[in-house]
Amino acid sequence: MRPTLIGLTLLASGGLYAGSASAQASNVYITPDGGGNGVCTNNTHPPSWFNNSGNWGNGATQIGPGTIVHLCGAFVGAQGTTMLTARGSGTNGNPIRLLFEQGTNFTSPAWSGATGAINISGQSYIVVDGGSTCGWVNNTSVPCNGTIQNTNAGTNLGIHPAGFTSNGVYAGDNNSSSCSPGCRVTNLNIINLYIHASLNDTSANQQVINAVTAWPAAGFRFDHNIVHDAGWAINTWGNGQEIDHNDVYNIDHAIASGIYNQDISGMLIHDNHIHDFANWDTASNSYHHDGIHLWSNGAAVNRNHMIYNNLFDGDCGVNITSYFYIEGNSNGITAFNNVFILPNNSNRNMAGEIAWGGGTDTNPVIVNNTFLGLAGGSSGIDLNGYTGAIIKNNLFAGTNTFAYLWGGTIIFAADYNQYEAQGAGGSTAWQYGAASINTNNFATWQSGLPGGSGQDAHSHYYSTSSVNSDGTLKPGSLAGGAGTNLTSLGITALNSDKNGVARPSSGSWTIGAYGLGTSTPTVLSAPTNLKATVQ
Repeated sequence: MRPTLIGLTLLASGGLYAGSASAQASNVYITPDGGGNGVCTNNTHPPSWFNNSGNWGNGATQIGPGTIVHLCGAFVGAQGTTMLTARGSGTNGNPIRLLFEQGTNFTSPAWSGATGAINISGQSYIVVDGGSTCGWVNNTSVPCNGTIQNTNAGTNLGIHPAGFTSNGVYAGDNNSSSCSPGCRVTNLNIINLYIHASLNDTSANQQVINAVTAWPAAGFRFDHNIVHDAGWAINTWGNGQEIDHNDVYNIDHAIASGIYNQDISGMLIHDNHIHDFANWDTASNSYHHDGIHLWSNGAAVNRNHMIYNNLFDGDCGVNITSYFYIEGNSNGITAFNNVFILPNNSNRNMAGEIAWGGGTDTNPVIVNNTFLGLAGGSSGIDLNGYTGAIIKNNLFAGTNTFAYLWGGTIIFAADYNQYEAQGAGGSTAWQYGAASINTNNFATWQSGLPGGSGQDAHSHYYSTSSVNSDGTLKPGSLAGGAGTNLTSLGITALNSDKNGVARPSSGSWTIGAYGLGTSTPTVLSAPTNLKATVQ
């Protein structure tokens, strides 16, 4: 069923690039100097032609709904400039597609911090496409064709002024309206925006060194990209956004999403590989690292987002806060099938591999995740001030503190979790502030929770770990079949494990993100470069 559903999704979102029914150009060719280059041989134009609003519209030679803009060659921009600025929009089913042909790249000493290498803000239904499927696909990093990069920005490079900023693709923020709806950035390398390489380098403004900026951009998708050496790499928020299949590393924040004065809902963050933050460490902790950081300001609420099938690993650095941190008000955030792996380094500590805190949090769902701590002190989950949490089918192995629940009146339902091989570090294995529980004894934890032994009644603690270093289960793991069936939650993606292997529709589930044994990924990546011939 999955390939069929993907195909239907592409049709609905404009992923199938049929020609427009209007009279505008079907194909436009842009090269660095307007001459022939690669497959761009006829009727070619320079970037200045693209940037001229007079060349956008419904005329036979203009860029409009359904036009494919072919980009060929090496585009080189001066420091602080923007190469391409979109001057019009596509339509639903007929987006405008900026297609990087083979070997195309955009380089600058440092692209603009305001409008990036490519500016699509204020428009709708525009797709920036590197041309071939890449990113994090079936648990493997697949190289990308198209590239946007800085060449001279970083600690030991020529450009590192105080407050340095730069953007790859700019799709709007509080300085300009967003690209919404129907906008997408896919299949690109967006790299080396700032190569941070010193504990004493605090010059960069990491919040605005972004592979992409897109907020508030409803329905925006950022997928199948490779991003490395950026500050807040993916800086987006908006109703119904999707961030998936990206390989993101050497960053301060992989995904930063902060809302101001309005609620948003329905973000999907899934199937990403997020790793290696240590190069952004500083002696003064100027940059606190997070894998995914969702926050809200004032009365705004993050609602009903799903974070699933992500892998967090590599060297998290010393200045890490959390792999997945929620700050401010939230309701109905669901985290499942994620694998969190701490490095084997005794001074790598974090508040929690998942941490909630600092607002009014209701109804979080934390199920079928794997928390692996190899060394150092940390919590698997660190939750502050929430109501109605569901914490089930999670596997904790080697973390110093398995669960740290604190602040306010805490109401939760925890059960069918497996706790293994408490790690060294000095804190207690289970902490629950509302009941003054601080214990290394699992029976004390069970009996002290609200309702007597009603919480974690079917959970277990084992003194040895049954988890491999990649988060998969060792043969014979007691986690196999020890979980509860959660199909009643009505979350379709949860009914398969992290590798896409279906969980039973009835009967017990295996605890953790993976099924028992090393399963082969079956999730297929969405195809690209689809075209229809109108007869």
